[in-house]
Amino acid sequence: MRDPLGLIVRCSACCLIGLGLFAFAAGAAPVAPTGFDRPPLLLIHWTTDTIAAQHIETSVVIHAGGATEITEITDGEPARMLRGNPTPADFQRLVDTLLNGQIGVAQGGCGAPTADGPINYEITWYGSGARFNTFKVGADLSSCNAGLRTMVESMLELVNAVRPAPDTQQFPRNRPH
Repeated sequence: MRDPLGLIVRCSACCLIGLGLFAFAAGAAPVAPTGFDRPPLLLIHWTTDTIAAQHIETSVVIHAGGATEITEITDGEPARMLRGNPTPADFQRLVDTLLNGQIGVAQGGCGAPTADGPINYEITWYGSGARFNTFKVGADLSSCNAGLRTMVESMLELVNAVRPAPDTQQFPRNRPH
């Protein structure tokens, strides 16, 4: 008498091998973008009221390692989402600026809205473990201290480097050698 369980296991193994060969013949599936599974380093949120009376909500998540997600929601329009990776030099410049400016203890509370553009930035920094810091600054940073102004400007420079540059939106893939 045959063991029905053994037969099922052997048939399942053959089916899996067949599926694997089929997948290989069909070509490898694209590898998912890297870096977006890492924890967030910064969350930056701001609203913009344009002279054309458009209200735009923007949120940016910069993950540890630099992977950046930008979401813009304009009244009456579908959300616009963009994902990209800054150059290693751009990301390192941001990290250095955050360390030098002591992002973990930044207070905010300075700045003013701009006439046609962002009103204020709400920034949340996520440190190791349960450490985090959240603060707001007005979009016109002229009344902020130099360290805080440099940190916020560095964040926005990284966002502006990723947003319009298609080459930053190419995700590294593991390719067989």
